[in-house]
Amino acid sequence: MSADVASTEIKQWLLSEAFDEPALLEGFINHWPARHWSTQFFADHNKLAEQKILFRVAEGSEPHSKKRRVGVQWENESRYVSNTFREFMEYAETPGTADNPLREFIWAYADYKYMKEIFHSVPELLADVDWSTFGFTDRDGRASTFWMGSKGAYTPCHYDTYGCNLVAQLYGKKKWTLFPPSETDKLYPTRIPFEESTVFSQVDLHCYDPEKHPLFPQAKRYDVVLEAGQVLFVPKHWWHFVECETTAISVNTWIELDSDKHDRINELLAAMLTKAMTDYAGNTNPRNFYNPKEDPMAYDEGVSLLNKLPCSTEICKPVTLKFGNIFSLPCKCCRGTSSQLHPTHAVQKESKEQRPRVTGREERSVDMDVNKLLRCVTHPRVINAIAQLLQQP
Repeated sequence: MSADVASTEIKQWLLSEAFDEPALLEGFINHWPARHWSTQFFADHNKLAEQKILFRVAEGSEPHSKKRRVGVQWENESRYVSNTFREFMEYAETPGTADNPLREFIWAYADYKYMKEIFHSVPELLADVDWSTFGFTDRDGRASTFWMGSKGAYTPCHYDTYGCNLVAQLYGKKKWTLFPPSETDKLYPTRIPFEESTVFSQVDLHCYDPEKHPLFPQAKRYDVVLEAGQVLFVPKHWWHFVECETTAISVNTWIELDSDKHDRINELLAAMLTKAMTDYAGNTNPRNFYNPKEDPMAYDEGVSLLNKLPCSTEICKPVTLKFGNIFSLPCKCCRGTSSQLHPTHAVQKESKEQRPRVTGREERSVDMDVNKLLRCVTHPRVINAIAQLLQQP
């Protein structure tokens, strides 16, 4: 089988949604110029070294403490600082530098950065990422996001409502903990803080609360450490918690799927209900309910967009492909291989006495009431039921 045909078939495989388990792909990006990226590469770059980017940072449980705060570090409750590529390299690679402005933080994470924005001064770097290996000949850094974090930096457990995901690890290591969509109820989904296209888990995977989340230990999980040069395929609606095991740099691209049209209806409904509920509560700070880059959607805007979407009761069914074993397909330059991931054992239940007390989180009684109600109203099962009713004659 020719290399070009292999790339085409990989693309067909991804777009068909025929394979619904994560896979680890090895040897597919050895030819990428981006494989030479590192924190030192950016710190030495004559146009990027002093360029500032926004980092989400973790503060200690107490002032000047390096002890991790217990509880999920939600993005709308996080602190953000602007620092240069050079400052990050010094902080992450040579900890203890006395005059580094990041030294007071446990970790720092430049997460979810559009490459076309952060590399606007060096557009030639966008070509260093090349997704044509997987059949997407029109995708490079312009359709990719950039992630650079120090050891311990993490993304809260969540699933993406749209598309599937290809993640290329360029430098360092990241640990991925994945859960299939069937485990959703055991992960206690929440739309707070609201972010279009993202459903979060209420569970703190570092130190879960057995009283609040008793079903979590029963959740089927997959663990994999993604190393430099490897690519992870994340199927649609798979939950994932991602943590830097070392200083790490990765890029990813989301692949749009035909079934996304159903999720667009659900997302509009979730956005409209979140806005309606928070408006009804009154005197509440929107920042308590939305992620930093998310703006509340006006009701009229939501209705207008909803009426423009095609509603259909047609059920999308995966297509069965007839091209043999995907894992035997060669990369166009380096005969890449892939392997399925396998479930790991459930987490060990931790006693309440072992779990440190949550501190440092400001709580307001009215917000807590709205939170509970919003979690119920915007629960994925509730949103699905509303969407199905709306599509009835």
